[in-house]
Amino acid sequence: MRQFLFVFFFLSTTFSFGQKSDFRPFKMVIVSPDTAIIEEGLKAFADSIESDYLKGYNNAIKQMEDLLNCKDCPEDMKKRYAEGLKAAKQSEQEVKNFRFFEIISIYSSSVFQMYFNEYPPNSTFQVVRKKDLKSLELIDIAASYEADYVVSYRNIRTNKLNNGQTIMNLTTTLFGREGSKIIFEKQTTGDMNSYGDMWTCSNPLSCLLITSVKLSTTEIYEELSRRQEK
Repeated sequence: MRQFLFVFFFLSTTFSFGQKSDFRPFKMVIVSPDTAIIEEGLKAFADSIESDYLKGYNNAIKQMEDLLNCKDCPEDMKKRYAEGLKAAKQSEQEVKNFRFFEIISIYSSSVFQMYFNEYPPNSTFQVVRKKDLKSLELIDIAASYEADYVVSYRNIRTNKLNNGQTIMNLTTTLFGREGSKIIFEKQTTGDMNSYGDMWTCSNPLSCLLITSVKLSTTEIYEELSRRQEK
């Protein structure tokens, strides 16, 4: 599943001259969840998330087309804009099939790119849907995509606390191809708060989805920083 929403991030980091990443590049596959259990009152927000996602795609296409027509941009930069636009347009059908709970994998990919791809050489983060996998075994996924790491999510559901607050629980698993073992597995909790910066969210359900991976992405970053440090 191509990450058209983060094309601008890719372009901005590609042109960071003179500085290099502190990490050895790696490839990570992020398996997109195919279900989530949410309370009835949140379902209207699910429709809104899916609608906004499609609108975001259309806006991104328009912005990339405008950048491609930039008169003052170097030719090599315009070539990369064209490549990004082509990749984004090829994602159209996938965007139309988007479901609200896929925000978890897409947002995680975006956060990892911001963490690891500030400077080149860049690592690769690929989101894949379960329906496109020949096997759900993490070791098989890593081998099939020649990935160093695989991240997956399960048991995604909202729960009501005694004080009436709604939270979201999910379990995150990080698998490493080297050694063929699970490196990290943890249940984390999201809430309805918008924490600002990269953790800004627009409605109760989007906040639950985004904050549910806040802790796991941070801990995975810390673990992989040690493993991939030059």
